[in-house]
Amino acid sequence: MICGLGHIEYENKDTTPMNEQKERYLYFHDYYINKGKNIATTIAVLDYLTTHQEDYENISTISPSFVSAVINNFWAQAVIDLYAFYYKNNDLSFHKFFCYIKSNWNLIFTGDLYEYIYHGKEKTIKRIKFSQTDIFDAITSCENLIKDYQSKIDLLRAFRDNVFAHFSDASKQKEEIQISIELLQEILALTEQIINKFEVFYNRTATSLTPANATDIYQTCYAVSKFKEYRAEIRTFDMQKINAKTGNENKKQRN
Repeated sequence: MICGLGHIEYENKDTTPMNEQKERYLYFHDYYINKGKNIATTIAVLDYLTTHQEDYENISTISPSFVSAVINNFWAQAVIDLYAFYYKNNDLSFHKFFCYIKSNWNLIFTGDLYEYIYHGKEKTIKRIKFSQTDIFDAITSCENLIKDYQSKIDLLRAFRDNVFAHFSDASKQKEEIQISIELLQEILALTEQIINKFEVFYNRTATSLTPANATDIYQTCYAVSKFKEYRAEIRTFDMQKINAKTGNENKKQRN
């Protein structure tokens, strides 16, 4: 990490052996990261296709049924999976995660963390130790954040229930269940913030849920645009290959 004219390095000298409490914490953590990255990619693709009209029209022209199914399924995946973090009855919800940490914090966050601050030839060493108060305060902070976003989370739930989870007549409550990509992005950012609050306690790192290649859909869109542009030439070239192959086969048969 760069800091002014110097830089900071982190080290975890934890000598405490792995235990079932840490393993369970890491199960939560890894599940959240993998699920979050899938959601982030899904939202990024939806956002890309929404904001790049020409690309959307090109790919829709070539494969309209495919694109329609993809868009619908991506909305469903983003809404259902994102809300799952906040549905308290889920086994891996944030609520269950917080409860688990409260019961096992001293067996999970055992890291012996050090911060090395370099300024030129000078080196400062700082030992970092998080207390129960630090961790419980973080949980309270996350719970308050969720409360602040509750109306938006409830909107996500309503959309999930009425559009994807059940055959409800959504037209009767059209205004109440409208959501946007911006709303998905907001709740994804909240999700990432909560995950990283505890990742910092465990190993002094933070994770971006959005992969660097989240919008590599643009490569497919580019290929489709070139296919449309050179469709006639491609067909001519393809026919030449077919005719050449057929001609060679006919020669072999005559011989």
